Amino acid sequence: MKLLEEDENTKIGKHVAVFVENVTVVFNEVTSTGMTTVKELEDGPEGPNGAEILRYYKIKTTAEYDGPVKIRLILPCDVPASELWKWLGEGKGWKNITKTYNSKYHFIVGKEMRRLSIFGVT
Repeated sequence: MKLLEEDENTKIGKHVAVFVENVTVVFNEVTSTGMTTVKELEDGPEGPNGAEILRYYKIKTTAEYDGPVKIRLILPCDVPASELWKWLGEGKGWKNITKTYNSKYHFIVGKEMRRLSIFGVT
C-alpha cells in the first residue's frame, strides 16, 4: 500500500471519510491516494429557480475513486439553510441532492453522486 504524501489526505480503502473544516466527503472506494479540497466560494452560478444560494462550496479531489460519493456539511448557526444543491454545469443548472437536513445540529447530508462539483446551500 502506498504511504500518504504530505499533501494527500485521501487514503486508499473502502468507505473513506475525508474531513475538511466543516465538510465531510465520504468515498465508497478510493483506488489511488490523493488530495481532497473544499473551497468556499464568494459567489457562483445563480441559484435554482431564483433561490438565493447562501453558501457555495467547490469540492474536488486528485484521488481516484470508484462508486458514489456522499457530502455532509455542518453549517454555521447563522446560515438558515435547509437544502443542498449540486451544480451540473451550464445549460443543466442545479440538482437538489438533499437527503437529510437536521435543524437541531445544523447539518445537511447529500444523496450519493458520482462526481464532485460546486455545491450550494439554500
